[in-house]
Amino acid sequence: MAKILYIHGHGSSGTSEKATQLQAALQALGHEVLTPTHQSDPRIDLPMLAHIVATEQIGTVIGSSLGGLYALLMSARYDTKAFLINPSLHPENSVFKDHPGRVAIEVALNAFKPDTPDRSEWPDIANAELPWEQIKVAIAMDDDRIDVPRTVKELRRAQVLEFHDPRGHRFENVLDLVPDIVGLIGKIGSRNPGQ
Repeated sequence: MAKILYIHGHGSSGTSEKATQLQAALQALGHEVLTPTHQSDPRIDLPMLAHIVATEQIGTVIGSSLGGLYALLMSARYDTKAFLINPSLHPENSVFKDHPGRVAIEVALNAFKPDTPDRSEWPDIANAELPWEQIKVAIAMDDDRIDVPRTVKELRRAQVLEFHDPRGHRFENVLDLVPDIVGLIGKIGSRNPGQ
């Protein structure tokens, strides 16, 4: 079956309720799911996650919030499938807005983005450089931490699943996404072992 990497959001962990629920549900279906804890610092996190994707031959990356951005970056770089849950595509304007290392964090994020004329507008202007057919996005329309209209617009070439019931940024009832995740894993393409 598939080898999956779950990437949590800022201030969470690889042992959070969302991580453990998704891990248990997907492992029950025969998939291997890695759920490391990162530092919520792209300067440290992106090299660590890239190492895991490359050495563990990860075929699918699931990411929530900041982890959603990280998952999209891994997909762009390693041609993995990506399932994004309320992705925070511009953490420099939210999570890291007042961070003393903001400039260095932006440099680290931009270094992982594909070459584009203006990386601050990525992924919107880099749409030809992403494996859009391998990307699904689950958006809670009541998320108050990300710019939902901008996120939907920027990821319009992916399959975007809009949830209008109350889920919030934490995305309540995350197990509802398991059939959509399994559907993505089952698509031909990418480097899922056994596909």
